[in-house]
Amino acid sequence: MRNIWAILEATCLVIALLNLPVIGDARKTLPAGRWGGQHIRFDALAKGAKIEYDCAHATIDESIILDGNGRFNVSGKHFPERGGPSRQGEPAGYPVTFSGEVRGKTMTLTVRNRSTNEEIGSFTLAHGAAAKLFKCL
Repeated sequence: MRNIWAILEATCLVIALLNLPVIGDARKTLPAGRWGGQHIRFDALAKGAKIEYDCAHATIDESIILDGNGRFNVSGKHFPERGGPSRQGEPAGYPVTFSGEVRGKTMTLTVRNRSTNEEIGSFTLAHGAAAKLFKCL
């Protein structure tokens, strides 16, 4: 009888443990702050990011969640720029996909036009580093 109770207790414990939520979920958000690189500044916010390129800017309006391998894939909007003032009636930007990977303080990032799948650019950024931008004239 004692063995049956021990087996029953062990079975109940296993069932209880299997029903617990996963502790220490490997997913986390992109570390907030400035990420800089050649031709790009990426300001990661609590929810989204503001990005500046040499001749464009972009926004991400959702949290950037990293998977267990440090990868992410989020949607945003890209706004081309040119030298001089903005013209009335210019396009208001277009949807893009930001995909990348974070390893320590280094981020690799690829930006693609969501409609055409054309690559807009690939970048390597460092957390806390200054951007090296060459603005349009």
